[in-house]
Amino acid sequence: MRGVFAVSVVSVVTASAMGQVTLNVLMVADDSFQASISTDPNAAGSVFLSGNGFFNTFTGSTVLPGPGTYYLQVRAEDFGGQRMMIGRFTLDSVLGAFGNGTQTLLSGVPDWTVSETGFGVAPLAPVVVGNGWGLYPGLDSASYIWHPAIPSVAYFTTEIVVVPAPASMGLVGLAAFGRRRRR
Repeated sequence: MRGVFAVSVVSVVTASAMGQVTLNVLMVADDSFQASISTDPNAAGSVFLSGNGFFNTFTGSTVLPGPGTYYLQVRAEDFGGQRMMIGRFTLDSVLGAFGNGTQTLLSGVPDWTVSETGFGVAPLAPVVVGNGWGLYPGLDSASYIWHPAIPSVAYFTTEIVVVPAPASMGLVGLAAFGRRRRR
């Protein structure tokens, strides 16, 4: 019974020490969008935020449950002209980082790719435009990004990496040591 309790305590402590990383989003896309998280750069992920209307900013968040590589994907669709996006993306923990090595990513930096046929399919560097349809509160430093060919739908992707917390590795080691010692 004591062994089961000890394993349960270590499991709970390890899960909380590993921590979860929350992704926070402030963005606009022309004309509609769906933001998702995937563990596969070539497959659409679970949608956590969507919106219509490029005159409105949208906010949302989602939890990245633990260590691994994740892909933030934005499918932008327009009903007339450019397929663009502008946004500010932040992670609430140093356990997570965007491709730029920080917890903040703006649209308009080289850490984004875009495709006209699907996530991860023939990705290109997006075209960066400083000011598309004006400035949005909270997005002053971000730039609009577009697909260079102006398709009906654009698929934007960036990578997020979440690492284990150092304390969790120590707890896993202690659990293994305690288990080995009893044998």
